[in-house]
Amino acid sequence: MNIASHHSRTFGAAALLVADALFFSSTNASTVTSVALIVGFLLAIATCYLIVQQFLRLLTLYGIHAGRHRKRVAASITGVTAVVLALVTIGQFTVKDLIVITPLIIIGAAYITISRKKASAMSRPSGVLVNN
Repeated sequence: MNIASHHSRTFGAAALLVADALFFSSTNASTVTSVALIVGFLLAIATCYLIVQQFLRLLTLYGIHAGRHRKRVAASITGVTAVVLALVTIGQFTVKDLIVITPLIIIGAAYITISRKKASAMSRPSGVLVNN
């Protein structure tokens, strides 16, 4: 890892957290326009993505590697969180939604696992076939 990229990533994370703090401390959700609500939602989702990515990096210290799919896993977890947050915010999150979202999460996790196994199987050299 390059030190310059590490510093720029740290600066970007700090800038995002400062933007979150300024935005959410200066607005009142019941009096702002809908555009400000959308901006707040996008800020919250960007922060969630950053936290999930850092959590996945932290897991590598404990031997759990997401490998090349870390961004995809982080995006998937953030997407599920965004859907749940959006449904809760508008008061539409019910047991029926939970019943629909849970199998989708399981299918997504299975897809990521299968695609990882296929990618690792394809990257391994196979035996040399000789035609007689």
